[in-house]
Amino acid sequence: MDPLDRLLDHLLGTPGRSQYLDARRQVTDYAQFLERAAPMPGQVADANQLPHPKGELKLALLLCLGGACEEKVREQLEAGYLMLSAFQEGVGRPFVGADFAGLDLDTDPEEVALALERAYLEASPWRRLAMRELQRLREELQQLQLVLGGSPS
Repeated sequence: MDPLDRLLDHLLGTPGRSQYLDARRQVTDYAQFLERAAPMPGQVADANQLPHPKGELKLALLLCLGGACEEKVREQLEAGYLMLSAFQEGVGRPFVGADFAGLDLDTDPEEVALALERAYLEASPWRRLAMRELQRLREELQQLQLVLGGSPS
């Protein structure tokens, strides 16, 4: 057994160690998913696109945040936690909002503008939900930082 495993067993016991390792695996899956398929700014994705249920990812990120020692790791975990707001239940397709990468710039500019406007209007209710959730997640992170003895961002 490697030293990290022994330390985790000692500190957390076998059930806690298993839960922590599962959380790390979920967070790693989520990070790899975001590298491949993160929604673009202004887009809201369907939560069923996530590699694990959104609630489980939220708990996994919080668990890993509680154990993170390095500032850079904490910042990345916090960013991933806040990014969950861009994933909403019931969107019904991979994402709503403008797909700037998919724009055909050879098309008539007026058609491009109309397509962007339609995408913006279609995504507006989802963006409002995402923004409300983002605010709640920020507040949760601030509360966690106070509990862990850190200073709120």
